[in-house]
This record gives sequence, C-alpha cells and structure tokens, in this order.
Amino acid sequence: MPHPWPVSPSGCLLGDDAPGSIVLIGYLLSSTRDGTEISACSRALAEAGCERIVEERQDAMSDCTHSELQTLLHRLRRGDTLVVPHLRSLGSSLAEIVRHVQTLMAAGAGLRV
Repeated sequence: MPHPWPVSPSGCLLGDDAPGSIVLIGYLLSSTRDGTEISACSRALAEAGCERIVEERQDAMSDCTHSELQTLLHRLRRGDTLVVPHLRSLGSSLAEIVRHVQTLMAAGAGLRV
C-alpha cells in the first residue's frame, strides 16, 4: 500500500510544490522551563534554512492553545514547508498532530521534522 503522505528523498512530507518555490518556515513551541533547548532548536531551524521562525511560548502550568500555529497554518501557501524541531510541537495528542498535518496537506504545504 502506498504511503498516504508523499515523502521526498530528504525526508520532507510533500505538498504539490514546484521546484524553487519552497519557503521554509520554522515553528518552535517553547515552555518557560527549557530555555537552553529553545536556543538550540532556534539555531537548528535557522541552520535548516528557515526564512522565518515563529516562536510560541507556553506557560509550564497551562495548556497550549497553539494560536500562533493556527495562524501560521492558515497563512502557509502551496509549496511552503513548515519545519519543526519535534513532532510534539504540532500537538499534545496524535489526533491533534494528524489534524495539523491534514491542514498542511490541504494547503499544498509540506512538513519537515
């Protein structure tokens, strides 16, 4: 059975992107307790070639609403690629992660973890 989400040789989930039109946009979910990891992840996203990095802060004691992620997902265009340092950046449950990946696919955008 074919993979439900096409994957490129570089490991990216693919949208219907044309060569040369890919814009890499990083998304980083940070909590107030992991400052060192945040700077390392931010550096990694920059080194991956992200033209823009959106950082969403999460209070360690509260649930994250992912409002910045929601805005970002609705602004991505066909051919853009969302880059995240960890899959958990996309949600706290498998259902939430799958919902976000489906939104990316519907927009024709890709995902790189």
